[in-house]
Amino acid sequence: MNHVTCTGKISVGAPAEQALAVLWDIQNLKLYEPKADSAQVEPETKTNGTYIVQGRFAGMRWRGKFSYEINDRGFHSEMLQGPSGVRVNGGFVVQAEDSRRCQITHYENYRFSHWMSPLSLPIRFYLFWAMKKELRDLADVIQEKNKAGIWPIKGAQI
Repeated sequence: MNHVTCTGKISVGAPAEQALAVLWDIQNLKLYEPKADSAQVEPETKTNGTYIVQGRFAGMRWRGKFSYEINDRGFHSEMLQGPSGVRVNGGFVVQAEDSRRCQITHYENYRFSHWMSPLSLPIRFYLFWAMKKELRDLADVIQEKNKAGIWPIKGAQI
């Protein structure tokens, strides 16, 4: 299998608690993930469950089911079902920089079947572009909610 790991970081002008509140509400995924048009969340407990995402990957429609686990610094998810020949896991880690700023690290790990090898370079470019967009969009969502005073956000509490 071909393996691609993407990691990105962004500093956000909001307290870590507010960034975590956005991330812990898994339904918000559709607001910042460029590959997702919708997210249907099915919590099992306060800290884990599954979600189904539908969207577009480089313009092609896709659908996947993921497990997720929320932790005190963010969350981690793994694809349970999805497009043939693709396996994905990833997540977010939030760290306070001070009382008004935090840094968010996002990571994604992809495994693609060998038959997709001819597409590996364009896929890599797309994934790194999508990661940068996702982090910018996530920062925008957090800052919009911060400015609007929409706290606390409904979601899991750790």
